[in-house]
Amino acid sequence: MQWFNDITKRADLNLQYQSKTGQLSKFDQEYCDFIGGYPKGAVLLADDGLSSYQSLADNNKDNFNDDSSFIGTSWMLWSGNG
Repeated sequence: MQWFNDITKRADLNLQYQSKTGQLSKFDQEYCDFIGGYPKGAVLLADDGLSSYQSLADNNKDNFNDDSSFIGTSWMLWSGNG
């Protein structure tokens, strides 16, 4: 039950953040590890706030901010200049 409550709280906080800022979520390593990686199709804002990327695979733990070689392999440019 605690796991379900944690997931629900995370989802609620994410919706609040997007509603208040109008921005996508950024890559969050702690959250990524908690959920077992981002799902295919997830869209995240880059740390610089200028581009966003879409996951090409389920259970994606590759952080495109730390290693640009993940762009084009496990993440693709979704918007911005990359």
